[in-house]
Amino acid sequence: MKQVWKISPGHKARALVYFITQNYIAIGWNDLGDLRKYKDEEKIKKEFKKFKRWYGNRSGQLIKFYKEISKGDIVFLYGDSSIFAWGKVVGDYYFRNEKDGEKDYQKYWLKLHKWNEHYGHRKKVKWQTLFSPFPVDNLPKEIAKKLKGQNTIKEFTEDWPIIKKHIDKHLKNNPNINCGLSCEPKNEQQVIALFARYFEALGFSKMWSFYNRRHTSPDAEALTKNNKHVLIEFEHKSSGAKTHGENLNKWDYLICWEHDWKKIPYKIKVIELKKELSKKLK
Repeated sequence: MKQVWKISPGHKARALVYFITQNYIAIGWNDLGDLRKYKDEEKIKKEFKKFKRWYGNRSGQLIKFYKEISKGDIVFLYGDSSIFAWGKVVGDYYFRNEKDGEKDYQKYWLKLHKWNEHYGHRKKVKWQTLFSPFPVDNLPKEIAKKLKGQNTIKEFTEDWPIIKKHIDKHLKNNPNINCGLSCEPKNEQQVIALFARYFEALGFSKMWSFYNRRHTSPDAEALTKNNKHVLIEFEHKSSGAKTHGENLNKWDYLICWEHDWKKIPYKIKVIELKKELSKKLK
């Protein structure tokens, strides 16, 4: 019987993009080297004890990754109270030594995030990513609590049908959008980038100007398809515009990823990219 596993890609899922872009799951504890060179599990445990000062008593996690996760099993990436992707294991265990090197962009990414860890024990996976990560607090409490445990690897075969049912429900309201971003916008700058790519599909003919001074409002000028000159304010969530107060009556559009300020008291028109792009980019 094929099994289902939770994999935590580092603290706060910081290795998430690393795993997904290279199509694998991985785990650290690299000092042991390639596990295929050990005769049996006892030999692995014995070698693991040499590094207990750094690794603690967690050899079982490494052995579980090596021996129990198999081709055809389902794995999902969990971290920071969210599920980001799931997929099927499609390859056998292999080991990538840190000295083997990585692509230049990966080295830059590691340096940028001040991340010195390297996950050398790996298995190939074919991923299905979630554009909008699924918050596990929407699951039954006992499953959510189990997910939030400290284990890097944990089996969830029995719980997976319930988890998958909730993910499918989540996807109905938060569909995967093929817009070029790997995941939904997390800040105002990403909202601007997304709008700049699809402004014509959203009813505009030209971006007249993006203001480059900090704390300048509104954020941009544009022309609509009927040649009306308009002023635009961008926010990640519409409620972020509350600080602008009555100035919102002077501007034409508030463009955001998520419209969470439902009873906005001003005349400004709100475009929620999450809703509009999900209709246009199916």
